[in-house]
Amino acid sequence: MAREAHPRFGFEFDWLAVDRRGHVALMISDGYGPVPLAVLDHPDQVDDAVDALPDTLPAVRGAPAPDHAPSSDAVDDARVRGLFVYAWKIYHGPYERLAAPEVAVTIDALPAELGSVARLGPLEVEFAHDDEIRFPYVDAHTLHTAGEASSPEGDDRADGDVPRNG
Repeated sequence: MAREAHPRFGFEFDWLAVDRRGHVALMISDGYGPVPLAVLDHPDQVDDAVDALPDTLPAVRGAPAPDHAPSSDAVDDARVRGLFVYAWKIYHGPYERLAAPEVAVTIDALPAELGSVARLGPLEVEFAHDDEIRFPYVDAHTLHTAGEASSPEGDDRADGDVPRNG
């Protein structure tokens, strides 16, 4: 099956990510932001996990969003549940941090279903320190070609799909 750079290009697709310290972030693609291939392989599972956040993750105290960030219910809701929140800056990025929790939740504190979805998007960054997350942009045609050539049993992504800052 062919893969695309975004499961619903032009439409919102939110996903969860985990940083190298085990902190969790809600990543808001704004319809155009790149999404790790492992996340793309499970869009329905990711949608279900993100939709379930309010019912499965208890609220903790959160820090206010930066003045420059647009506030939304999704941003505030994720922040008060201990998640960092990043959104893709249309059209060419990067993902910019909109909010940071006062008390950050770690991957080990998540319910199993949420934890397994967050582990699909490991990022070699530190949410507490990185205001921006840059992805090497891969266009849909490149991913389409790579998806047809790869084996469904093997993971041909290695480290090339894990964004790193600095």
